[in-house]
Amino acid sequence: MNRTLISMVFLITFSAFAFDGETGSDNPTHPALNPWSPVPDYVSSPVELNQIKRKVLNCAESPLYPTHADQTLKYYHLFDAAGFNLSRLKFDDPACLLPSRYKNSAGQYYCQRADIYYTAIISDTYRDRCGNVYRGFWRISFLKQNENMGTLFAKGRTMYPKPGAEFPGDVQLGGTYPVEVSEFLFLSELLAGDADGINKSFIDNQKTLLKFNPQTLLFEER
Repeated sequence: MNRTLISMVFLITFSAFAFDGETGSDNPTHPALNPWSPVPDYVSSPVELNQIKRKVLNCAESPLYPTHADQTLKYYHLFDAAGFNLSRLKFDDPACLLPSRYKNSAGQYYCQRADIYYTAIISDTYRDRCGNVYRGFWRISFLKQNENMGTLFAKGRTMYPKPGAEFPGDVQLGGTYPVEVSEFLFLSELLAGDADGINKSFIDNQKTLLKFNPQTLLFEER
């Protein structure tokens, strides 16, 4: 079976769109974008972003490794959405879902229906090679049409289709992989409950088809 890692799918899907993918600390911009609005039902963090204590990597030249394989400690700290102003959106823009078939009175093709643009700041827990633990924060921005199971997946973690699954779309945990510190907006101290959650997931994950390799600091398939 082709074990296409779900966490990696969006890297291919988004490659053609200049304003999809990872962006900086501010919400992304686009010439035709309407004002951003929060989507509060998606936000899961127990702490406001401006209340989180940042932490500097304390291990020279070390990537970060997921503390566990699942996503039980993943938080959404921000989740915003914005539509597009059709009068300013070009008919051949990737955000245009329905370009016109005919030209308008000005002799130009135009966009009749636009997509929705989302941006989110997400975090999960990681360790370095020196034994320190962190929360790593990153931003992902995407058009709704491009969203898939990998879009909001936590960095360093994977899943793949379950072999012989009874139901279509059933998946199981895959292994983990190291993440460069440069892929994060910033790092922080662990939040309340993280330490206990890490210990629980570390044990639970090894009851699956995964085992932790203390040399590589990765969860690997047995």
